[in-house]
Amino acid sequence: MATRTKYVVNKTDVPFANFVKTADIDGATSPAAVTSGATTTLNIPDNAFSVTLRGDAAFRVSENSNMSQYFAVPADTVLAFGVGKIDSLYLRTADASANVSFIFRCL
Repeated sequence: MATRTKYVVNKTDVPFANFVKTADIDGATSPAAVTSGATTTLNIPDNAFSVTLRGDAAFRVSENSNMSQYFAVPADTVLAFGVGKIDSLYLRTADASANVSFIFRCL
């Protein structure tokens, strides 16, 4: 019997994760130290299709390095989303520091 490597949702093939990774493509490991004074960059592995983030304090996540547009994530909230066509994510806090744990689901 063949091993299933994907499942179907709404007639669309969705891959199963072959493994998870707690480091970005440059080797930065989870958790990432995030502050309001500098933007923290997560460079997404080429074979990643989703990321899960959780911060011990509120933080912002953006696809723009200048953080001109962002999604605000409350403290102790888990956020998961697809990253199939994104090269990098940018993290910053509003006024404090946070440790942001991340895990990539990879093919």
